[in-house]
Amino acid sequence: LDAPCTGTGVIRRRADSRWRRMPRDISELADLQYRLLEQAATLVEQGGRLVYSTCSLEPEENHLLIERFLKQHQEFRPADLSGLLSARLQSSAGADNLGRPEHQGLKGPGFFYLLPWVHNTDGFFICRMERVV
Repeated sequence: LDAPCTGTGVIRRRADSRWRRMPRDISELADLQYRLLEQAATLVEQGGRLVYSTCSLEPEENHLLIERFLKQHQEFRPADLSGLLSARLQSSAGADNLGRPEHQGLKGPGFFYLLPWVHNTDGFFICRMERVV
């Protein structure tokens, strides 16, 4: 599910986008994203995977939304991302840097943020979940 989002991860490429969003957009989009995620979850069979992504860096649209989803949908669990991330992203240019205090919460079970100032790319969030029941 490539969910509609605030697009805060692409501001360096689209600087004008910062003027098109209001703070309330985050909560409105998070509500829509959650509904879309719940709908997408109905299409996943046992043993199947559900990948959720945004080009936002807002926690409310990303890992906080996933935490809420997993609490309410115990038939899903975080799935390993290592097969999806290149060795470079898992190296000092990526995941290792996320162990620094200023990057707390940016990497967790089944999810990962791509950060413009760390990875020299647009900002993205990706989460992989597996349906276990």
